[in-house]
Amino acid sequence: MQTRRSILISTAGAALAAGAMTTLPAAAFAKAPMVGKQAVSFYRLKFGDYEITAVSDGTVKLPMSKIYKHITESDAETYLADRFQAGSEVSVNAFLVNTGERLILIDAGTGDLMGPALGKLISNIEAAGYRADQIDDVILTHIHADHSGGLVSNGKRVFENATLHVNQREAEFWLKADAKAKADKVLGPQIAQAEKCVGPYVEAKKFETFADDAAPLPGFGSVLRAGHTPAIVVS
Repeated sequence: MQTRRSILISTAGAALAAGAMTTLPAAAFAKAPMVGKQAVSFYRLKFGDYEITAVSDGTVKLPMSKIYKHITESDAETYLADRFQAGSEVSVNAFLVNTGERLILIDAGTGDLMGPALGKLISNIEAAGYRADQIDDVILTHIHADHSGGLVSNGKRVFENATLHVNQREAEFWLKADAKAKADKVLGPQIAQAEKCVGPYVEAKKFETFADDAAPLPGFGSVLRAGHTPAIVVS
C-alpha cells in the first residue's frame, strides 16, 4: 500500500550524504540555559515554565492533489489553486522542550533521506542556541522517515547523550517485523530504514519504550492516534 511517507521519499529525490558532524564535549543533563531569541529557522514560545522551540528541518514539495481522498485529482488541483496552495511545500518540523532541568527533542527530522531541501535540523538547532549533544531525550511521535531520519549520521547516533523514547507498539511493528513484511516492496524499505535509524540507540542501550497513552517522560503525556502508522503519539 502506497503511504504518504513513501510518496514523500520518492518525491524528494535522491538523498545527499550528510556532512561529518563536529565532535563536541558531552553535556547530558546540562540544564541548558533558555535562549529567548527568534530567527526564521525556528520559533520559540513559553509554556508555563517550559521553553518550547519549533525547529525547521526544511520543506518538501508534495503532490497534494494525489494524496487527498474522496476527490478527483483535477478537482483537488482546482481546490488548491483557488486557495493559493498550488505547488505549495510542506514543512517538516521538530520541537525542542527545555524544562529548565532537561532538554528534550520531539521528532528528529529527515537527516539525509529526502534531499537537499530537508535535513537542516541540526544547523537550525544550533541557530536556536543549542547543540545536539545537550539533548537529554528524544521522543518520536512515530518512526516514519521524516520523523526519525535525523537520528543517525554515517551510522552513528547524532544525539549521542540522549535516550530515545518510542511507543511500544510502534517499536514492535518496525523493529520486530517478520520476513513477509520485510519482503514487501513498499513496507520493506521503510522497515530497513527504521532499523538503520533506531538500531544504534537500541545497541547503545539508549532506547526506551512507553505504553499507549502513557508518559514518555515525567511531565510529558501521550495520546495514541494510530492509523497513519501503528502509533502516532501526540505529546
